[in-house]
This record gives sequence, structure tokens and C-alpha cells, in this order.
Amino acid sequence: MHHNVLVQLERFIRTLGGNKTWEEIQSRVDEAEGPPDADTEHLIRQTLLIGPAFLGQASGLFLRRFGRFFVREAIQAFPGVIHPDWTALDLIEHAPEVVSRAAGQQQGQSAPVLRTRRTGPDTVIVTYASTRRLCGFTEGIMKGIVGLYEEPIDIIETECAKKGAPACVFRVARVGS
Repeated sequence: MHHNVLVQLERFIRTLGGNKTWEEIQSRVDEAEGPPDADTEHLIRQTLLIGPAFLGQASGLFLRRFGRFFVREAIQAFPGVIHPDWTALDLIEHAPEVVSRAAGQQQGQSAPVLRTRRTGPDTVIVTYASTRRLCGFTEGIMKGIVGLYEEPIDIIETECAKKGAPACVFRVARVGS
């Protein structure tokens, strides 16, 4: 899963700033302190730290935009994981099992704690907890799903780990619910 994230991160940055921008960011990542045989997760973490500032974007905005970009490729990369009759809310509700199945295809990768709870036919509560604190990426993925399905859905973050909450919590609801 991490390899797929890194590949999509590279595509995203190349789309935003071109090949030279990606190469310059990676040069700075290489200069950053880390293990000599840095793993993919370390490379992603460093790129997510350096990339937004290099591109002149706030980190949260960068992560949300990357999440939206990422979801299109991720859905295509793991065929058979998503039920064809699902709506956007169904996919978001089943996100923990989708992530687990996708990560299971690439052994040895850790995933954040992602829990969902359907509180009614038009509402899902999503809880994201991770030491990585990539809640913007999670929100971007959900917004990307909503965009792909072209459904009128609001995503509201009701709690945020970066503001002291134990986890990020999102209310995902069909507009008017």
C-alpha cells in the first residue's frame, strides 16, 4: 500500500509542479536525516513534510488535494474490493475493510486506525487515528469518493487530533440530512 501511495504522491507533485519540482523535493528528502536504507513510509513522510512548503501550499490543503487525487487511482488499483452497487456513503462506511483488504495485498504495511459507524441511511461517522496525523489526506480521500460518485454529500470534521482530540472524527452526510 505504501508503494502505491508513494507512486501517486510522485504523480501528484509532478502534476502540480512538473518533473523538476519532484526531483528537487526528492533531493531535499535525501538530505533530510533518516536511515541510510530509508523505507517507503519514511520517504512518504519526508515528502509530505517538504512538498507543501516547497510548492507554497499549506500542509492541510496539500493533503486534502492529494487525497482527492489519490482516490481515483486507488479505486482502479484494487479491483474487486469495492462492490459495484455501493453509493459514496456505502464505500465510506466500508472504508476500513477496503483499506484492510488493499493493505493485505501488500504484506507488512501498517495502516491507521479507521473506524466507521452508519448512524442512519444518510449519515456515516468516520474516526481516523494515527500518529502520522494525516487527517487532511483522509478528508481528501472522502471528498474524492464523493466527487467520483457525484453525490450531494457534506463532510464535516467534528473533532481533530491536531487540536487535541484523541482522533479525528468526520460526519459524512447526504446534503439535507
